[in-house]
Amino acid sequence: MRFRFGEFHNAIVFVCVLIVIICVPIPLASNRPFAWFSLETFIYGTLAFWALGQFIYNQPGNISKPAATILIVLVTWMVLILLQTIQLPEGVVQALNPLVYSHQKDLALITVKGSTTLSIDPSNTYNEMLKYGSYVGLLCLTVASVTTRRRLLWIVWVIIGVGAAEAAFGIYSRVTDYVIFPEIEPRLRIGTFVNENHYANMLTMILGLVLGVITWLVNTGYKRKISRDSSDADMHRSAAFFLIGVAIVMVAGIFVSGSRGPIVFFGIGFLIMVIVAAPVRHRAVGELIIAPVAVLSVVASVWFVGVGAGNYQWVFPIFKDQTLSFHIYDHAHNDYLQTAIEQGIPVAVLLCLAVLLIIRELYKGYRYRRNPLVRGVLFGCLSSVIYMLLHAMVEFNFRIPANAVYFFAISGIGLAACRIDRRGGRRHSSERRT
Repeated sequence: MRFRFGEFHNAIVFVCVLIVIICVPIPLASNRPFAWFSLETFIYGTLAFWALGQFIYNQPGNISKPAATILIVLVTWMVLILLQTIQLPEGVVQALNPLVYSHQKDLALITVKGSTTLSIDPSNTYNEMLKYGSYVGLLCLTVASVTTRRRLLWIVWVIIGVGAAEAAFGIYSRVTDYVIFPEIEPRLRIGTFVNENHYANMLTMILGLVLGVITWLVNTGYKRKISRDSSDADMHRSAAFFLIGVAIVMVAGIFVSGSRGPIVFFGIGFLIMVIVAAPVRHRAVGELIIAPVAVLSVVASVWFVGVGAGNYQWVFPIFKDQTLSFHIYDHAHNDYLQTAIEQGIPVAVLLCLAVLLIIRELYKGYRYRRNPLVRGVLFGCLSSVIYMLLHAMVEFNFRIPANAVYFFAISGIGLAACRIDRRGGRRHSSERRT
């Protein structure tokens, strides 16, 4: 009976993950304070519920060693961000970050005599850390609750359904000028998003999963046809054609948005995945990051400890070029540079390490697994993750909660898929290939 209650408990956690995935794009991509509060409260509450269940029912955590390592790196990253909010002697802050100290003195931000923080605005940093914690918490919950092939299919189909609905509504709102949030400037509205670039980014991430599932359906249908299992073959072909239709609608939504970046970078990301999927090994030959010289100047000034998470808008005006004087840049339009500016290069490297570990684990799973469903899902997850990382060079999608949630959810799906065996349970640690 205890085991059954434990399974029911885990099922509730899985349903909560699905609720987050369905609801997070609706309130302006959750990019408003009331939406942040709702998202964080729900995820932290679910995380506490999951942890309590592990303690009461004495269940295994369903988290593999590689996934646990990634979570430890991410938790360490958040702890280092939290250190930016701790009061330190003024002399220490002045030595570690002269720019922040002088800025705090000029604006009278030092409220405690003789001490201050490494962050220009510690309240902003604390709020950002709470958001990051909810993303990491969702990653943990996804890995822990997606334990069977049925749940893997459920969560993938839910994400695809959200993408199809968002694409259809985006096309409708752009063609008919329908306004769901009249207080936002009309040219920046499409679907439930404020900005067309972030809308197209989310659709393109989901499109990666669609293509992955299509490859699974086509391959499985072909094998069933060869084995003369015509009914299953017809079913898989029908599902594949349906998904191709969904993909066409999503591509149409991306084009209607007018955002060029997602189209270009998804093409590059998909090309990379085609190369990875080939039997011959290839190695990346280089990477190009284009960024304003002013932003690079900020990085050079605060590279060690940063200005505090969420405080980019405070420091960039100091370095802003005259040609940009009539524009507001509250984000760097380059997630890598903004992370380095706000958190410092050492902390940013720790975050990059966690992302590289995710990619490494997904790639290993794709290379060594033989289950068509798992390989198809992993192909889609890798395409989406690589695309998001490429687009981050010219956009700030990781600062949009809905997009960040989907990135970590898709990463969690990939990590979970690596451990799901043919029978629908979890792989034993002794298994090398399935």
